[in-house]
Amino acid sequence: MGDDFDGEQKGLIKRLVNFCMIDDGKSTRICAIVYKLFTA
Repeated sequence: MGDDFDGEQKGLIKRLVNFCMIDDGKSTRICAIVYKLFTA
């Protein structure tokens, strides 16, 4: 279960990063907060 969840989490982080890049930094603060939550 742990490995599967970890892989899922990494996928979400990748999607989040891609979204932040596309968004042109408008929601960079939100992305940073969410990223911290995922990597905490």
